[in-house]
Amino acid sequence: MSEKRLTHFSLLPELELVKLERRGHNWMNFRVRKTSSYEVCPGCATKAYGTHDRRVIRVVDAPIRGRKVTLEIVKRRFRCPTCAKVFMEPVRGISKGKRFTQRFKNHVLWCCERFTDLKAVRKHVRCSYGFLYI
Repeated sequence: MSEKRLTHFSLLPELELVKLERRGHNWMNFRVRKTSSYEVCPGCATKAYGTHDRRVIRVVDAPIRGRKVTLEIVKRRFRCPTCAKVFMEPVRGISKGKRFTQRFKNHVLWCCERFTDLKAVRKHVRCSYGFLYI
């Protein structure tokens, strides 16, 4: 499968695949970046074009064919030209401050409805009991 098709099939809409790693038999790691040319300041709604810094965050995504998937997102930090505040670019499908995608949360909900007990869900999804009760 070509990288372009894989990107549109498995990643969030505005992310672009940079590198794909297979770590072991049951784990895939996607290194991705956002493709937008500017971001809007959450404080004053001004367009910010200049990049201030970059950070790499790791996010858990829904499994693909039984393999655990993590996204390493290279997020840019922008400085607003009007209010001079620094903010990080948001990614659709990932809530602010969370380390999992909305697809992963939906997958956990699906598992909770289908499996017989939460212990089996916890083993299948590889998360804590606290996450299951969110």
